Amino acid sequence: MQPLQIGLLGARDGLPYLCACRDRDDVRVVGVCDTDTEQLTSVARQFTVPLAVTDDERLLNIDGLDAVIVSTPEHTHRKFIVHALQAGLHVYCLPPVARTLDDCRRLLALAGQCPRQKVMIGHLARLHPFFLAAHELLQAGRIGDVYAVRTEMIVSGPQLEGPGGWRFDPKAATHPLLSLGHGALGLAQWLAGGTLTRVQARGMRRVLHRSPFDDTLQARFDTPDGAMVEVFLAAGAHRPADLKVDVLGTEGAISGSANLCHNACWSTADGEMVRLDLPSESEGLGPQAGLDEFLAAIKEDRPPRIGMAEGVRIVAAAIAAVESASRDGAWVDVPALS
Repeated sequence: MQPLQIGLLGARDGLPYLCACRDRDDVRVVGVCDTDTEQLTSVARQFTVPLAVTDDERLLNIDGLDAVIVSTPEHTHRKFIVHALQAGLHVYCLPPVARTLDDCRRLLALAGQCPRQKVMIGHLARLHPFFLAAHELLQAGRIGDVYAVRTEMIVSGPQLEGPGGWRFDPKAATHPLLSLGHGALGLAQWLAGGTLTRVQARGMRRVLHRSPFDDTLQARFDTPDGAMVEVFLAAGAHRPADLKVDVLGTEGAISGSANLCHNACWSTADGEMVRLDLPSESEGLGPQAGLDEFLAAIKEDRPPRIGMAEGVRIVAAAIAAVESASRDGAWVDVPALS
């Protein structure tokens, strides 16, 4: 079987994906696109990429191209997804998939018109061994009915810096919950069953003085079955980055994080309390896992684990939470887009 031909949009943030592709013999990066010519030239030389361009149209028209990876600044994601789908390509895009509800609706409609093309959104927490194991235990009923889910996202200061400082540009940036906290929000939504109905949120601007948005946000969501879901984001925190989760059920609990070595599930489903140790390795949390899933979906002709519909649900929940925080914690309904 011939290697899949892949193009990369965004040389800087796409660097980990270039490294992941280099270690495989079933994929070949045939082009890279970026407006930063210095970075573009350096990456193309380092990874021996045949075509390096500053115009996405030239990249998308490469003969024999199968798929693209979109790792550009988030305010360009929707545009490049649209261009790639219209060119008949499979798409892997870093989150968020879009930044407005109207854009989400347009992307859903376009993806529905391209059923043969795979669209995966890189919410990589969903592929981490600990979170995968936690979800499997929930599905198996090991902690009974879930009544509370809490996730906490710590984003360290260095994670916020980028080329051109666009995260602090009011014209390009968006709220950190959508831009950086989507991992905590998407994970909470997934563990709670996939649907969030309304939200009450509070925000505080304290650490990121250059940011036009609150850098700390706490949101409480309701679900159709009455479970409470809480998401906490601290952007620019002066501590190592992490993603934590606690899930409470009628017969047990799950607790841990992407960085902890003592992730565990406590279960009384069999009549006595037992502890189940859950994976603590972080091997699955990264571009390699995302690329593995994306390529497997293409080869097996199946939907990827985190597709367009889930990507836009996370965006809708984030937008509702930010609106609630702007209205002093008023309850806001989460739009149902899919």
